[in-house]
Amino acid sequence: MTKRSKKDNQRIKDEMRSKRMRTEKPVSANTGRRRKGRGRVKQVSIEQLKEEYSYVLKDLRRIFILALAMFVLLIAANILYPLVVG
Repeated sequence: MTKRSKKDNQRIKDEMRSKRMRTEKPVSANTGRRRKGRGRVKQVSIEQLKEEYSYVLKDLRRIFILALAMFVLLIAANILYPLVVG
């Protein structure tokens, strides 16, 4: 295997750098201005929210009841385990 000279190494580095610079994507000229209509917030009444998200409350109730049942089951198992095992 032949050893490369410093000149060859520099040439290879320059070639790689030029390839890298050519493949870079151009930077957009976006100045950060907002488009029209994006800053507007639609006002929604509480009745509309309740109607649209009623399933969320139902699901939360089910999750709470399930968590409570599991917690009670853990406490009961903790009390009954020593009595059964001895």
